[in-house]
Formats: sequence, structure tokens, C-alpha cells
Amino acid sequence: MIIYNTKIEKYYPPNISIPYYVKREDLCCALPGPPSAKMRGLNLFLEKKKKEGVKEVGYMDTAISMAGWGISYFAQKLNMKAVLYYPEYKDGYRHNQKEYIGKWNEFMAEVIPLQKPGQLSINRNRAKNDFLKKYEHGIWLPKGLELIETIHAVSAEMRKTLEQIRPKTIVISVGSGAMLAGILQGLFECNYKIDQIIGCLVTKGVNIENKRKKIFDLCGFENSTHRQPPLFYSKPCINDVTSDFQIIPTLYEYHEKPQIEIPFPCNEYYDAKAYEWMIKNIDTLSQPILFWNIGA
Repeated sequence: MIIYNTKIEKYYPPNISIPYYVKREDLCCALPGPPSAKMRGLNLFLEKKKKEGVKEVGYMDTAISMAGWGISYFAQKLNMKAVLYYPEYKDGYRHNQKEYIGKWNEFMAEVIPLQKPGQLSINRNRAKNDFLKKYEHGIWLPKGLELIETIHAVSAEMRKTLEQIRPKTIVISVGSGAMLAGILQGLFECNYKIDQIIGCLVTKGVNIENKRKKIFDLCGFENSTHRQPPLFYSKPCINDVTSDFQIIPTLYEYHEKPQIEIPFPCNEYYDAKAYEWMIKNIDTLSQPILFWNIGA
């Protein structure tokens, strides 16, 4: 079951008088589905593909992501077949694999281990090629579930959010960038300009300029701070929604977790990194501050 217009909660950091608000997008999908905000877009995408006659859907998941859990859950509900691949390590399951692969099996997915796991991109190519040989007319899902349906769903949720709170700062974790792209799209559609948008990366070594460009491509913004003359370009630009857009690097590897107490359920590998940055820098942020929580 998909939940729209998820609640917004108010918190105060310990020993700090500056409040912040949390958009509880971890609640967008009710159990037994996963607590992940990307599930709205995934559900819409799979419903559309089911109507088009697609019967199989494939994906290669990481040892941390909840994507496979969501794919297997919605595929079973739609009477589709989920085919899920994962890297098999010599020392056994790592991180969240044991729990999440248990979910895949619960929802009757075909589970395929990739022996001799290598780089993530190599694993994906191996898995994709194997899937398309077996299921020529199946659908292979993109990494990070970067679906246009996800961006549109987040944009709609941003519009609902502005009916409840008019934030001056939004802080969010950034993996694929799809959630942040949806927020930007929603702000533009509401003609609402915010003081600050802070996207905190979830892993080290990311090229920030490339990530900015990717996010702008996902939401249809041009990769500049000022719109070009209409004769040449009609896309929105970041200055239409904020004058302070930052992608913040992290000191953590993807599989590392900050050691910080958080008063609401969130994803330790994603949201916790953005939350830690927000608390350390909260006195520099324009209020009201909205933390966009994407998972638990």
C-alpha cells in the first residue's frame, strides 16, 4: 500500500534551541513493503509495464539497498516475476543482505547470486546480460531505480508539503539524485523559491559537478545558474528555485554508518549522513529547516 502526503514532525536537537522539521517519507510504503520513498515511483512504473504485457522484471541489488525488497513486493502484487541478482561474498552475507534477500524469497522472487563479485558496474552488466538472455521481453530496471515516475511522485509530494510548511532550507541525502531531482521539480512547479537546498552525498569519491549535472538532467533543469535566452533554451535553472544549491561531500564510504543518535527512524547508510551534517551546521541554515527523510 502506497501512502501519500506523509507526515511532517518537529524536533529540537539536544542542547540546541533551533528546531527542524522531518518529512517522513520512510512511511510512504506500508509493511510488508519497504520503508523507502522510491516505492511510489516503482509501483507506478511496474503498473504501467504490467498493462503493456511485461511479465518479468530484473535488477542487480547492492548489499545495502532496499530496491530488491520493493521490486519483489510489487512484482508479486502485480503477478509479475522478479529476478534479482546479488554479489555473493566468500565471507557470507554482508550488511543488510541476509534480511533483504529473505524478503525477496518471501515474495517469491527468483534469486541469483553473482559469484566472484567485482566492480558494481561489471556486476550489473553480467546480471543484465544474463537476465535478457533468459527473458528477452522482460524489463531491466536502472540502477538506483532512477525512474521518471519516481521524480514525478516526489514532485507531487513536494507540492503537498508546501501546503503544510514553507521551508527556507531543505536537507536531503543524495545517492542516485532522483529524490532531490523530484524536490527541485516540485519547487519549480509551485513557483516557490527557497533560501537553501543541501544535498549530502552518501559515499566518498563522487564528482560533485557530474552529480549536479545528473540531478539537473533528471528534473529537466539546464546545467547553469542562469537560464539562457528563450531563443536558445526554455528549461528552468537552479536559480529559479534557490540561490544556494549545494552538494556536500562526505567522509564516509557507502557501507559506513555515522555514529550519531537520531530521534526518528531513518536509513543508517543514507539519511544518517545528511542528518549528521545538518546537526553540525544547523546554526548556519535558514529557518524553517526541513529534513527530507527518504528511508528507514
